[in-house]
Amino acid sequence: MFRSFIPVLSCALALAAVANGQEYQLKKGTRIPADRVKVTGETYTAVLTPPNGGAPETVTFTTKDIAQVTMPEGSEFTTARNLIAAGKGNEAVEAIKPALEKTKGLMSVPGSNWPEAMMIELDGYSVAGKSVDGVVDDATIRKLPSADADAVRNMVSIAAASKDAKQTTLDAMKSIANSSANSWITGRAWLQVGNIYANQGKPEEAVLAWLRVPVFSGAEKDLGLRGTIAAARGMQLINAPKDGIQLLDDYVSDYPLTSAAIKELIDVEKKKLTPKQKPSA
Repeated sequence: MFRSFIPVLSCALALAAVANGQEYQLKKGTRIPADRVKVTGETYTAVLTPPNGGAPETVTFTTKDIAQVTMPEGSEFTTARNLIAAGKGNEAVEAIKPALEKTKGLMSVPGSNWPEAMMIELDGYSVAGKSVDGVVDDATIRKLPSADADAVRNMVSIAAASKDAKQTTLDAMKSIANSSANSWITGRAWLQVGNIYANQGKPEEAVLAWLRVPVFSGAEKDLGLRGTIAAARGMQLINAPKDGIQLLDDYVSDYPLTSAAIKELIDVEKKKLTPKQKPSA
């Protein structure tokens, strides 16, 4: 039973939740830091102490009682995104699996990281050139909050289109890019539009599509980087490698806190674009 002190306790626990990162907000208004919760199957138990120093109270709840969860990303997300940016799709899939497992029980709760982890897994398969058939079924997607379900369905379509250069596929990707409410999906769709144009032998159109990624999804830094690298490579195809190098330099200038690993990746790309000097006679 919830006792009268629990709503009052919510404010005190909110401060602890900020420090600990993850918290559960119940439909009755109670906010409980995750480090006070023990999970047994589908049952959550927390021992809460009232701010007035009264006797501790044990609160038991299930997923259905949770209104939303605050769930900061773990290191698996950063690792997987960096691997994808480096073109290592298979390694990214392996890197994100622990996050998928840890968040699976909360997939249907708003704020859960499971949908995002699933999109990264799908992206990893796409980058690796592998089929995404069977990675996630529609019955699972229907369990997600509406906005998350839309995003995951769109990512399934994007990943499935990785090597398809048909006009109908291109039109479908443009439709997702122009209609999705998810900024990451928008950027990922434009990235795929560029890939399809490249597969159609249209480098100019591909570069324009890739440039849309950092412009329209700049807050999604993993996609901003990937769109910039793709556009820089495309510049090579239209005989403008110096412009490609400038794009990469601008990215580093725009994001001065870019990690050393990403800067190293950018340096490798710049070397690929640097015109080789002809040997002197």
